[in-house]
This record gives sequence, C-alpha cells and structure tokens, in this order.
Amino acid sequence: MKKIFFIIPLCILFFFNLYSSKDTIIYVRTIDSASIEPGKADDYYSDEVISNIFEGLVRFKKGTLIIEPCLATTWEVKDNDKRWIFKLRKGVKFHNGEIFDAGAVVKSFKKRMGKSKLEYKKWEYLLSYIKDIKLIDRYTVEIVLNKAYGPFLSALTDPVASIVAPGCYKGINFRPIGTGPFKFEKWEKGKYLIIKRNEFYWDGKIELSKVTYKIVKSAYTKFLYIKNNIADVSKIRSAKEYEEFKGNKKVTFLFSPSFRIHYLAFNTKKEPFNKVEVRRAFCHLIDKKMLIKHVFQNLAIPAVTPIPPYLFGFNKKIVDYDYNIEKVKELLKKSGLENGFECSLFYTKTNIALNKIVNILIKNARPLNIIIKKTALPFNEMRKRIDRGEHDMVIMGWIAGPDPDVFLYPTLTMKKGNNNRAFYDNPKLTSILEEARETLQKEKRIKLYERAQEIIHNDVPWNPLFHLKSIIVCDKNVKNLYIDPNGYLIFKNATKIK
Repeated sequence: MKKIFFIIPLCILFFFNLYSSKDTIIYVRTIDSASIEPGKADDYYSDEVISNIFEGLVRFKKGTLIIEPCLATTWEVKDNDKRWIFKLRKGVKFHNGEIFDAGAVVKSFKKRMGKSKLEYKKWEYLLSYIKDIKLIDRYTVEIVLNKAYGPFLSALTDPVASIVAPGCYKGINFRPIGTGPFKFEKWEKGKYLIIKRNEFYWDGKIELSKVTYKIVKSAYTKFLYIKNNIADVSKIRSAKEYEEFKGNKKVTFLFSPSFRIHYLAFNTKKEPFNKVEVRRAFCHLIDKKMLIKHVFQNLAIPAVTPIPPYLFGFNKKIVDYDYNIEKVKELLKKSGLENGFECSLFYTKTNIALNKIVNILIKNARPLNIIIKKTALPFNEMRKRIDRGEHDMVIMGWIAGPDPDVFLYPTLTMKKGNNNRAFYDNPKLTSILEEARETLQKEKRIKLYERAQEIIHNDVPWNPLFHLKSIIVCDKNVKNLYIDPNGYLIFKNATKIK
C-alpha cells in the first residue's frame, strides 16, 4: 500500500513538470470531450474545447448578451428575415495557413446540412431552418432560410456554426483546424487534450502558450490537483467542493450567471412513468429548497420550469409542485401503484452533487415501497444508454444559449436530432414551440413560451430541479478568464503570472 501511495504523486508530478509552465494553464475536469468536430459534438465537454479553437460568423460581446461581428463584419436581412447576407472579414487565416473566405463558410455549412444519419445532431435543432447557403463573391455569403427564425443570430453563436478550414476534411479523419485563438496540438483520449497559442490570431495577441484539459477519474482527485497547485483551473459542482477551497488564499473564484438546467427526466414510453400521475407523484417527492440548501447552499436556485427565471419567456405564474407525501400517496393510489414498484435512475458517476440528490430521492421513496436502483455511469456511456431508452429516470444537465427556444425545443419535442431524454411527444406543445421559433416579435414569443411551460408543468415529462451557477476555481495568478453566454470557459484573454 505504501508503494502505491508513493507512485501516484510521482505520476502527477511527472505530468505537471511535462506540461506546466508560467504561460500554460492546466484545466482539470472529470469528463473528456466526445468529439472536437463542430456540429458532431453535442455535449458541453466537447463544445468548451471547440469554442477555443474555432469561431463563427458572429459572437457575444464579452460580458454581455449583445451579438457582435466575428468572422463576419456586417450583415443585412431581406425577404421578411429569410435572406441573410454576411460580409466577411478579410485577412484572416486558418491555423494551417489557408485563407478564410466565403468558400470556407459555404463548405462548413454544407457539410452539416441534410445529413440523414444524424451525423450533426445539434445542427438539426439549432439551424435546420437553413435552406441554402450561397457564395456571392469571395467575401460575401447569403444564407437562405425556409422560414423566418427568431433565434437565428443567437444560434449562429453556438459552436455548431463554427467555420472550419477546407483542409479539415482531407484524409479519413477530421483535422481540427479553425481560425480561433488556439490551435489543436494533441489528444490522449481519457487522459488529456492540449491546445496551443495561435501566433497569428487576427483579433489580438494571445498570452498563453498552451491550455491542457486534464482528465481525472474523481472529483476528489480534481480537488487535490487544485489544492496542491498541480492544476490551475476547475469547475465547482457542489457546495462541498466550494467549501473545500473557500478561505484558500492561493485560489480565486469566477462567478457567472448560468443558462443551465438540471432535471429529472421520466421515460414516458415505459411503465410506470407513462402515467402522468406517477410523474406528478415524483415531483411531490422532492423538497427542492431543502435539496438546494443541503447540496448546493447558495450556489444554485430551485428550478420551476426548464427556463431560468432570469431569461425572457420565463412563466412567473407557475407554482412549483410542493413536497407533500400525502399527495404522493394519493397519486400513486390513483395510478394503481399504491403498493410501490421498482425503477432505475441513471446519472453521471463522477458528480458528487448528483449522487447526493439520488440518495435523498431514494430515502424519500423507500417508505412508500418504491425501490430506486442507482445506475451511476461515465458520462459518455450513460448518454449512449439513455439514447436507447434503457432508463426509467435520468438526472441530466442542459446548457444552452440565452434564448427559450434552445431550452425547450431540443429537449421536449421528438423532432430529428433532438435530445429528448423523456421521449415525450406532445403535438400541441411542438406546434406552439415551432410557432415561437418562427415569430419575430419578442412579446408574442414570450406569450407562446409561457403557454408551452404550462403544458410542460401539467404533463411533467421532467421535474426541473435546479439552475446551478457557473463557478470556476483557479490559481490566483490566473487572470482574465471568462464564461460566455453559451456557458463555455474562454481562454482567449487569459494570462498567468508567476
């Protein structure tokens, strides 16, 4: 045992010495990226890397929700918002030296359009309204929509709309070549992914030499990396993690409002959760305020609907399901399940906070003879299994851009490419959400989203649990990190002073 205990720190120090320097940041996380090809990735851990390598036509202005030019410089809208003409930035080069121009934009978009095998799932729910993209001249493109689409510009800020170099598709495997502040260097899957400075970045000098995304197996190991100055940056996922670092003079915190929802999804295609009474019963089985206080303290707020309360379209009139065991019993009796049942609950293995929530739910359900079987899995394996519908329930997180459409349409309709973990299909809801997408007047969109939330609250395909604030812990010498409105940690302006 002594030998094993001694070897582990040596391995850590070896990694640290190999990849750490005064202008290198090590970002430690428990989950690896699934892909770094824009569009193919539809998980957070992939897109946060993609956001530092690639860029799109537009972006959010730092620290705001204002959309500003990026690889496009200007745009104009014609034909009732169905034709968008973008003038492109000149003098930009991809990481491999290729010239950025309209041809690259057209090729990037065409590659992701109309894929029958859902190779680019995220494209389907964010940008499927694009009918065509045309090259007007070397630095002008026209995007034609089949219908007006309210969130169009916001959708273009997502990594799925990133522009890749034409040379990315030479050969069998995708080569990650963008125009962004960092270039891809190396990826040892399950261990680390390294990006390095783009020396010829068009939008200013990049101070950092490299960023290493280091993968560790547990939240405790992640804690040790930061505490012992082996890594520089990590995300806080629970109050326990926050308390471990609070008062440590060697670290500082970055707080940011988060467009994120964690929810308990019920598989509405499987018994007993095909019965709305059972789904409602489970909503009364959770005391969200106590759960938030016990697990997150002031780091999260209870969720009432899938939309965060600080985002336009949130329905303030909806009253959440209260913790009420008598109502649980009443609803179970109405469904013919007053004697209890067994069910499975899937969640991510490395998340301490989710494990606590699951244990609380199991404890609350046990007196009612409801036996909940925990299935804790690595994130990517869990996604594959819930995509096949193996779960009865699953606790998932969803991070989205600042528009109600991307909180509701991809997660609660059965349209192609969506991430509907509840397998919930309500034609009336889908119709309302599609009307809201195609409406340009903000006030009308708000009314439609309010109605949509009423339907969701009544049918309860999921129980919205909490909105977790984005909190980054980092070495006090790391400066100028920021989290963009899509929720990704951006290293473009970061510095590290030793």
